[in-house]
Amino acid sequence: MSKVGAVSRGLYAVIAFLINAALRVGLNTSLAVAIAVTIYAAATFSFEALKERKEVLELLYWRDTKKSAIALSLTLLAVFILGK
Repeated sequence: MSKVGAVSRGLYAVIAFLINAALRVGLNTSLAVAIAVTIYAAATFSFEALKERKEVLELLYWRDTKKSAIALSLTLLAVFILGK
């Protein structure tokens, strides 16, 4: 009886390990897919928003250097203040 119990416990441990490993792989895969979908959606939304706003595009492409310099200076100042 003890050999049957030992074999069944070993079989149970192997099955539990395989199921646990499969679930971990599934969870990590679903997390990676969710992050990729979120990044894609955010990038698409941002690109569409940028296409609609001429002012933002002008700042991005440095068409008006005074406005772009002010925006860059304020951004760097904010990063410096928040970085302290």
